[in-house]
Amino acid sequence: MGTETADSTANAAKAVEESVTTIVHFTDGVKEREAFYLKLLKSSLDDEKLSDLRSNIAGLTGSIEISHFPFCGKKGAIVPDSFSVQEYLTECLGINTTEAKSLYVYMKDESLATELDSLTGANVGAVVDADKLARIKNQVDDVAFKYLTGTAAKYVPELEQKDWAVISESNALCYGIRVIRAKSKQAAESSAATETTTEPSSQDNRGVPVGIERARFPAFSLKKRTIMSDSIPSSAIEGVKLDLRIPDFIIDDKSYVSIYETETEMQSSMAASSFSEVDVAAAGGGSYMGFSGEASMSFAAASSQAASSSTGKKSKKATDTIEFPRVTLFLDSRSLELTPECEDALRKVKTKEDLYKFQDIYGEFFSSRVQLGGRLFATEDVTEDTATSSKEVARSMKLAASASFSGWGASASMSASLAAGGNASKQESSKSSSVSLTWQANGGDTLLCNKPTDWAPTVSYHWNWRITKQDNVFGLLNVMSQINGMDWLTAEAAKWGVTINPIDEAATMKATVAAISAKTFTLNAAGVTGGRYLLTFPYTACNLSATANARNAAGKNSFSINPKIHSLGCALLGPKTAKSKEDLRLYVVEDTTGTPVNEVKYNTKYRLRNRESGLYVSYIWEQYFRFVYSNVTRSNTRFIAFKDPKGSTSMDAIPDGSTVHVRFYEYKDDEVLGYLFVCAQDKDYAYLAASKPEAKDKDEAGHQV
Repeated sequence: MGTETADSTANAAKAVEESVTTIVHFTDGVKEREAFYLKLLKSSLDDEKLSDLRSNIAGLTGSIEISHFPFCGKKGAIVPDSFSVQEYLTECLGINTTEAKSLYVYMKDESLATELDSLTGANVGAVVDADKLARIKNQVDDVAFKYLTGTAAKYVPELEQKDWAVISESNALCYGIRVIRAKSKQAAESSAATETTTEPSSQDNRGVPVGIERARFPAFSLKKRTIMSDSIPSSAIEGVKLDLRIPDFIIDDKSYVSIYETETEMQSSMAASSFSEVDVAAAGGGSYMGFSGEASMSFAAASSQAASSSTGKKSKKATDTIEFPRVTLFLDSRSLELTPECEDALRKVKTKEDLYKFQDIYGEFFSSRVQLGGRLFATEDVTEDTATSSKEVARSMKLAASASFSGWGASASMSASLAAGGNASKQESSKSSSVSLTWQANGGDTLLCNKPTDWAPTVSYHWNWRITKQDNVFGLLNVMSQINGMDWLTAEAAKWGVTINPIDEAATMKATVAAISAKTFTLNAAGVTGGRYLLTFPYTACNLSATANARNAAGKNSFSINPKIHSLGCALLGPKTAKSKEDLRLYVVEDTTGTPVNEVKYNTKYRLRNRESGLYVSYIWEQYFRFVYSNVTRSNTRFIAFKDPKGSTSMDAIPDGSTVHVRFYEYKDDEVLGYLFVCAQDKDYAYLAASKPEAKDKDEAGHQV
C-alpha cells in the first residue's frame, strides 16, 4: 500500500514538472504589459521552432493578436520564427529552461508606443474627463473622433473570436426556431379522441402554426476551425494555424430594396423574423421553408390548416424592406457542434411526446444560412384584393422609401415614375407623394429608425448587426444528424415515428431542369461498394470553402476564403455509406454541342451533368489550385473524358460497372488538364480537384461507372 502511494505521488510530481507557467508579454522595447498567462508542456519547448510555439499559444488563447506580433527580446529586437524555442529562451532572453519555474515570452506590439493605448485599452469615459471629451468631439469630425477614442468600426476579417462570440449570442445564431401554435377546435377534438385510444397517432395535434420565435436554449455552439494567419489583413506573420471559434462567412454588403405581400399571421411573423421573400411566399401556399420529405409534408399540412382557418378575416399587407447586409454566415455541420446540455436532453427522448417537449425548448427548425446587417421595414394594408391595388401600394411605398432617404422633391417623384414603368400619371404621382412610412428597424441604432439617413451609418458597427435574412432552413434533427458522433440519431428517431432526411437530400436550391432523355449512371470511388458517390451541390448549400478549408486544415495550403470561393458549388464524394437519395447520384453526359447522349464511350469529350439538379461538373484555376466545382452554367471550353485505366485509346462504349479515370480537357487546343483526384478528406467527405497533367497514377482517382 505504501509503495502504491509513493508511486502515485511520484507520478503526480512528474505531471506537474511536465508543464511550466508561461507569461506572454507585449512590448515595444520600452513599455511592456502582461497579455496572457498560460501553462505549456515542457515537451513542447524541445525541438520546436518559434512558429510552433506561436501556433501553440494561439490555440490556447484563441487570440488573433498572436498572429500580428513577432517574437522579440526584452528591448524589442525582433527574433525570426525560424529560431528554435530553446535558442530564443536561452540565447535571446537568458533563461535557464531546466531550472526556471516560469517562462517569459515577449512579442512586439508597436501600439504601446502611442499614448492612445490608454484610451483604447479601457472605457474612454473612465480615463478622459467628460467635458474634455465633448470639446474633442466638437473640434474634429465624427470619423476622426472614433479613431481617436478607439470606437471605429472594424473591417469584417479583423473581427476576433471574442467579437464573434458577442455577435453569435446577440443574434441567437446557434438557437433553433420554435413554432408557436394555437389550439384549434378541430385539433382539440382530435387530441381528445387520440387520448381515448391505445394506439399511437402519427398526426401532430399540437395546434395550428401561427408564428415563430427563437428557442429558449441554444442547440449548438460554434465549432473551432483552422484559420491561417495569412488570411488576416493586419497579420505580418505567415503560415501560422489558428484554431478559432469563428464561423464560416462571406462579406455580403450589397444593399437592396424589396417589397412583398403577406396574408396570414404566419407569413407576417416570418417577414418580421427576416425570412427570405421566397420562404414567406411559400408559407402562404402551404409549403414551408424548403423542407423536404415527411417534415415538409407535415408542416405544409399545418400551414394549409392555418390558412384555411383564417379565411374571411385575413387581410393583405405589403412589406417594404430596405436591406443593408454586411456579412453572410454558413452554419452547418462544418461550423457547429452540439451543446452538452442539448445532446443530453436529446438522448433522454424516448417517445414522440418527449420529442415535442424537446422541440419546445430547443426548437423545431434551424436556419443554416444567415445574413447579418441592418434592415428597415414598414408594413401597409392593401385595401383591395386586386393586382391593381397591390401595384399602387408598392409604387407609393417605393416613393415614400425614396423620400425618407433623399427628402421630398423631384428626385423622389422621378424615382417613383421610373419604378412604375413610366406610365404613372401626374395625379397618381401626387397621390403617392402624400404617403409616408413609419419605419421599424432591425439592426443599427434602432433609436434612429425614423431618421433613415442617420440610422444607415450605424449598421457598420458589428455590435449593431442583427439578422436581416435567414434561409436554407432544415429540420433541427436533420442538422443534428450530420454532426460528428450523432450517427445514432437517424435510427433512434425512427422509433419516435420521425424520418430524418440527410442534408444531402434536402432541396436547398433545385434548378429548373428540362426532361433529359439520355443514359444515366452513377460515379463512385473504385473499391467502395455502396458509398463514396459523386455529389454536386449548389453554392447556397455547400460551396468551395469546404474544399479550401479541408486543404487548409490538412496543412497543404493556406487558401483565402474569398467571394469567388463562396460563389461556386462544391463537387465531392459522399460518405462511405451512402445517405443521399439515389436520384441525386445520377448523371448524364452531353456532347460538345450540348446534346445529351445515350451511349457513353471511352476517350470522348463530354460535359458531365447531374440529372436531378442540372449542375455541371467543371474545374476552376483559383489561387494556383485546380478546384473541381459544380455550377448551373456549363463551361464553353472545358470538357471531361472517361479513360480506360489500362491505357486503351479506343472509343468503344463503356460497359456498366467499369472502372474509369475522369480526365479534363481544354476544348480549344485539346490540351490535357489532368485527372480528377481526391485532394482532401474529412470524416464524411472526400473533396475533389484536377491534378496536373504530369500527375502520377497513384494520385489519379478511379471511379466506377
